[in-house]
Amino acid sequence: MSAEGIRKRKYESFSVLEEAREWQSGQPENPQLQSPKPASSGPLFREILEEWKRRRFAHIAYSTQVQYDKVLRLHFGSLLDLAVYEITPKRIDSWLDELKETARFSTKRLTRISFGHELSLLSTILKYYRDYHDDTSFQFPVKQRHREGIKLSLPRTSVPKDLSESEFLKFREELRRCKNGEMLATLATVQYFQALRISEAAGLYWEDIVLDSEVPWNSRVKVVRSVCYPHRGGEEAFVKGGFKNSSGNKGIKEQPMFPEVFEVLSELYQPRASGLIFGIDGKPIPYRIIQSHFDRSFRRAELPYRGTHVMRHGGCRRVFNEVAELPIAQQLLGNADLKTTLVYAKRHAGALTKVVHGYWEKRASLLASACNETIESSK
Repeated sequence: MSAEGIRKRKYESFSVLEEAREWQSGQPENPQLQSPKPASSGPLFREILEEWKRRRFAHIAYSTQVQYDKVLRLHFGSLLDLAVYEITPKRIDSWLDELKETARFSTKRLTRISFGHELSLLSTILKYYRDYHDDTSFQFPVKQRHREGIKLSLPRTSVPKDLSESEFLKFREELRRCKNGEMLATLATVQYFQALRISEAAGLYWEDIVLDSEVPWNSRVKVVRSVCYPHRGGEEAFVKGGFKNSSGNKGIKEQPMFPEVFEVLSELYQPRASGLIFGIDGKPIPYRIIQSHFDRSFRRAELPYRGTHVMRHGGCRRVFNEVAELPIAQQLLGNADLKTTLVYAKRHAGALTKVVHGYWEKRASLLASACNETIESSK
């Protein structure tokens, strides 16, 4: 409004919506009170992303590259055509709000609990720009509030992971009824009792197995390769050397074979067998086939589990409930970090009750011994 009381229309342009809203709400127009804008808005985020992929993707595992490509395709579209200086803290707030709003109305993201991976990837790319381009005027826009605000407030039921041995055997009977049921049941047995990732169990070759029929307890399982599941259309699963955290295990994870695994592999073994143990027409079983049959068998067995990774959880907890020693659980899982082992090595719900019962048995034994000594001394 002018000094004469006449309303005048004003026009202004802004790079992001938040700045327009601030201006519209009556923020002071004094340039000295406004944050200085860089003379150049910098390169487009799309250009930085392509440069980062050219320089860094070669050093990342293939499966991780596939996951990054999927995340970028699904969640980074609104950032690609922004200049790097336009990715401000407020713009990241809006971006996260967009992701969370989309997730709330999507039936395909019921298991998502946060957008932490997306925020971490954005941070990685922006840090690359700041460090590699030596841009001292660029202020890193990812703030603590973003890390705290990435979780979704969606109702979510946690999926149990403490698959007991009796539950596994019930599940395996249902799995045998599926197409290629015997092979899938054997694969599940190896994964569960050896507490392997599905990619490690599915990538086993007969050359990696030692079956000693004369001294069965000397039989061993050696993990030196794994199956890579691209999880995108048009690409088939393939076997590659190494496995997750293989560098921490010096490229090999060797385990003594459990009796249950010895039995099922002995039934499957043919003289002079070589190559992939679990395959269809010489190729690894596609993950979607394994997962769909596992999920269907869990439902038919009326068990509250799903997926394949529950085998690794259940197998480790089975051993840990027998021998509650973290180093043994760590050796079984092949974890380089003990903190990772703690995710898997948890006691069953009745573990404390079992411990307390042990104390009562010990106390009863001491009382009985004291009573017997009293009787003997009175004679």
